[in-house]
Order: sequence, then C-alpha cells, then structure tokens
Amino acid sequence: RATAIWTGGCISYLQMVLQTSCPTGIKKNLEDPMALSVWPNPVTQDIRFGYTGQGNTHFHLVICDMAGKTIYEKADYSLDDNNSIDLSFLKTGIYLLKASNNTATYTFKINKY
Repeated sequence: RATAIWTGGCISYLQMVLQTSCPTGIKKNLEDPMALSVWPNPVTQDIRFGYTGQGNTHFHLVICDMAGKTIYEKADYSLDDNNSIDLSFLKTGIYLLKASNNTATYTFKINKY
C-alpha cells in the first residue's frame, strides 16, 4: 500500500515501487512500505535517508525524470557511511528515486525546488 502525507495541498512524502529501472507505470509496495524513508520532500539541496529495515544497508540508487530518463545512478550507496545525497544539480521538477538492495526495492516521488 502506498503511503501519502498531505500538508497544505502538497505531497510531502509518497512511496511507490516500480517494476523496472525507470518505467512510467507504478506498482504498489505491499511488503514493507516504511523501512526506507527520504526527507525533506520537497527538496532544494540535500535529501536524507532513514532505514529501519533488517539486513543490507547498501543500495543501488537511480534517479529518473518523469519521462523515464536516468539522471543519476550510484551502484553501491552505503547508508552506514552516508545518509544524504546532494540534489542541487537537479533542475526544478518531479523525479523518481529508486533504491534497491538484495531484499527490497523502494521508489519515491521527489519534488525538487
């Protein structure tokens, strides 16, 4: 089930899982929708990660625009060593952030301002 928190008419958090790297179709995550979280959203510069799941804290990160084009990719991002990434290089818009490890895949809709 996707989770959304609405504040002032804006989505501040929305978690979805995609079927492939950067498709436009969305599949809901029914297993563990809250194990990985990102904030703030909307973001202007750094986005932070929180992970409450069990097991591997190394993630493959992919950021795609809404057309499905990969904008950023990091193959082995360790949440043990880092808990944020700088998104100041992104233009204002809406992006999909996909984080996957050997146990789960999480995709977030990110609003960049």
